[in-house]
Amino acid sequence: MKYLITRAVLGVLIILFASYIVWWMMSGVNTLLADMVLNENGELVNNVTPKNEILFNIARYSSISLPALGLFICAGSIWMRKDYKKAALMHIISGGLVLAVSIFILIWGYAFDFIHLILGGPVIDMGQARVLTALTAFVGLVVSGLSIVQLVKAK
Repeated sequence: MKYLITRAVLGVLIILFASYIVWWMMSGVNTLLADMVLNENGELVNNVTPKNEILFNIARYSSISLPALGLFICAGSIWMRKDYKKAALMHIISGGLVLAVSIFILIWGYAFDFIHLILGGPVIDMGQARVLTALTAFVGLVVSGLSIVQLVKAK
């Protein structure tokens, strides 16, 4: 029972962390991408561009899955109180997905090329989102680890 409660609390943490990550990916990054500067030829160009546009967009829109996975972890902890093995297997998979999506977002969601370095403002928000993404990956790893421990103890 204590594993289920712990995983429910970790699911709530994932939801809270992921809410900020989704805010950054959906609206906070727009101010960064809209920043225009003059280049060496005097033309107005974007100051910030993603290193890989396709992978950035995949990371951007896959961030929506993080709060959903956190909700799934919380709900699974509450609904599967009787069947510990099924709950453990479900949480191993969902914790692994949280870990994988978070690592993908860390690699491609924050990879930008800057013409002129920006100090403060949206860059600080991006730094906070990166820290929360790393924490979300760690919490996903902990959920999977607790589930593996529960599954081993159940056998």
